[in-house]
Amino acid sequence: MINDLDAINGKLTVPDGTAAIDDGGFAGREDISELYLPDSVHSLGIEAFCGCTQLKAVRLPSALSEISPACFAECTALECVELPPSLLSIGEGAFLNCTALCAVQFPEGLREIAPMAFWNTGLEQLTIPEGVTVIGENAFWSCESLRRADVLGKNTLIGENAFGSCYELTSGYIAPGYPQEGDAPSELLYTLLWCSCPDRHGVETSRRAEKYIQANEALIMERIFKYNNIPALSGIVGRGLLGADKTDGYVRISAENGQAELTALLLQARASGRGIEEEFEL
Repeated sequence: MINDLDAINGKLTVPDGTAAIDDGGFAGREDISELYLPDSVHSLGIEAFCGCTQLKAVRLPSALSEISPACFAECTALECVELPPSLLSIGEGAFLNCTALCAVQFPEGLREIAPMAFWNTGLEQLTIPEGVTVIGENAFWSCESLRRADVLGKNTLIGENAFGSCYELTSGYIAPGYPQEGDAPSELLYTLLWCSCPDRHGVETSRRAEKYIQANEALIMERIFKYNNIPALSGIVGRGLLGADKTDGYVRISAENGQAELTALLLQARASGRGIEEEFEL
């Protein structure tokens, strides 16, 4: 049986000619640190390698089209996985709680990232190709190291809280512009991401972002100070969207926080708003 294979010095090599890995086939194995799957494998079962806590590196088959639900969930040591060009779908919770996974390159042919696919992973930045049609709910929930996200497809459907609790996410480009009406947490996040690159967006997205900033300036600035979000403030200042009457107060807050780059941007906004270079006493 395939699931009876021994790992030699931590390396598990599935024999060439194997077509499929059964559901839960290697789940919970603690003797596997490296996994090599031959190109003959075209199917990975549900939870096939779930809970292999010592697994660090995975080589996937070149013709694999789908990563099944929870296939590598709870593989907490997983650092490296190469996604093949043939991949179309990443299943629900496929890499859930893979906290050591810091980087993934998504293939251009990818079409779907299912709900919770990368829940609580160590991803630091990501680019979602144009061809992806859907990013499921909570797909990247609580990726606490994620600082940049680019979603390039203008028609990509982004599920609720797809980037929820990614508090370090301060820059990037979400081509669709905004979530559906009423998704308040996502609207705040998308507005902040718009601020980091407003020139890449169309008229309608910019109109909505500017309207949101004007109505929620205090909330926007609270997030900017809390996470030292320089890209967002740069976009806001560049568009002249700060209330002139509050700029002095913002300068004092950033100066007291020791946020030198924010302070410089706010002083720039202050000078532009008043049309003069006035000395400012902190």
